Amino acid sequence: MSYPVPPPGWYGDPGGSPTLRWWDGLAWTPYTQPVPRFRPSFVRALPWRSWAGWLVVLAVATFICFDHAESTRTANPGGWFGAGLVCAGVITFAGAAWTLGRRRWIDVMVFAAVVAAIAAVALFSVSSASTSRGCANNGQPPSAGTYDCDTSEGLGGPILFAGLYVPAIVLSAAGGGTGRLLRRRRRDQH
Repeated sequence: MSYPVPPPGWYGDPGGSPTLRWWDGLAWTPYTQPVPRFRPSFVRALPWRSWAGWLVVLAVATFICFDHAESTRTANPGGWFGAGLVCAGVITFAGAAWTLGRRRWIDVMVFAAVVAAIAAVALFSVSSASTSRGCANNGQPPSAGTYDCDTSEGLGGPILFAGLYVPAIVLSAAGGGTGRLLRRRRRDQH
């Protein structure tokens, strides 16, 4: 019975040392190299666990506020809409201060993108419902033939994201800087 011979390449040293040894296709050679250390991928290196709680709170708060703002039963939709934006801003700033104090700019940009996406989805999902103020259907179901919601030809979500991304970057950067300053002050006092 014959076994397939592995092709030439770098393999773990059969002698047990923590190096790679070159296999020429027939025999092991004297050439070795250290085992490369792989850095975690960019996405895996982000602090997803520390972001999770902040992002869930953001999603719930913005959805509740924007849902009330778009409801035809709400007497003060502007107040609820403003409350949704204020909640999003405060949660973004606090989350960034808590989690981005020692992070790179690319991490701030990703955090801001996730925040903007969550807020855009919350706002877009409630404003495109048939019972929202953005629809001129008087609360009738789509089957009544009066379904007329302005979703900007399907671009409403991306447009909202683009409009929310820049403020999210500013708030995330400011929050991260504030978190860095607070940590430095606390360290200097001790």
